Amino acid sequence: MPEVSLQLFFSYSQKDGALRDELANHLSTLTRQGVRTQAITIQKQAAQLSHE
Repeated sequence: MPEVSLQLFFSYSQKDGALRDELANHLSTLTRQGVRTQAITIQKQAAQLSHE
């Protein structure tokens, strides 16, 4: 079976931390199945979001 690799970048607000944790849980399932995963996360603070 060929090696499978997944690289994921996502940015989230502090209020969405629970959703980030849920995504991390799903990624760990893929890792257990042999898929190499790398997640790059950026957490935006409320002050940053108000300026966008």
